[in-house]
Amino acid sequence: FTTIILLSCMCRKLMYFMVEDSFFEAWKYIPILLYAVLLQSISAFYGSLYLKRKNTKQAFLSSIWGAVITMCFAWLSVMWLGLHGISIAILLGFIAMLVIRIYGHRDYAINFYFEKFAFLTIVYATISMSNLSDNIFVFLLSCTLSLFLFFYLNKDLFKLIMTGTQSDFKV
Repeated sequence: FTTIILLSCMCRKLMYFMVEDSFFEAWKYIPILLYAVLLQSISAFYGSLYLKRKNTKQAFLSSIWGAVITMCFAWLSVMWLGLHGISIAILLGFIAMLVIRIYGHRDYAINFYFEKFAFLTIVYATISMSNLSDNIFVFLLSCTLSLFLFFYLNKDLFKLIMTGTQSDFKV
């Protein structure tokens, strides 16, 4: 999560160096699509539990529901929102798939930290919206906050990398 917060903060500036001028406008859609990819990754984790249980039918059905929701919202929203509508539709499809899969595995002992997830989602949305500002102070503040969160929330991982021992690592 912290990596997409960091990428979202810098995506507008990075696009200057990474793409031609004709593709620069894509920075507007990247934060929504990055969040959709995050949800897809979590959904894939939950989907692997279906495979472990040899319940591929549920994996298939949750994927189909996500795809149907994506297509319906894309069809409805593209007229009014353009590419933002498509991006939001993709996000909504992955939200639906994740909710279906979390609900389908409620009997499994998996801790999904909704409070932490909600907090990081709010931080992500705030930092992503700061990209809309051309103010350099807002940009520097959001990048500083992103870097702080990245290092603070991953401090145990960095300790593990630096020391090479796993005794202090908490998941």
